[in-house]
Amino acid sequence: MGKLYELLCERVKGKGIVEFSSLTKESLRIEAIRMFLLLLFLAQDGKISLWQNEETEELYIAVGNVSSARDQ
Repeated sequence: MGKLYELLCERVKGKGIVEFSSLTKESLRIEAIRMFLLLLFLAQDGKISLWQNEETEELYIAVGNVSSARDQ
């Protein structure tokens, strides 16, 4: 979980938001499932925020408090 959080922190520099599909682009299905489960734990701990675009079904990930990032 710590390694995934570090990866997310690196990825959001400059962008603020990471798409789940970009994280799992080259992963096997089981790896993507494991990553998703870890994301749920990180979200429960308040380290990240998750939300999904209902039209595209893309899952978005942001580190920390992203109330302003989601509204942009």
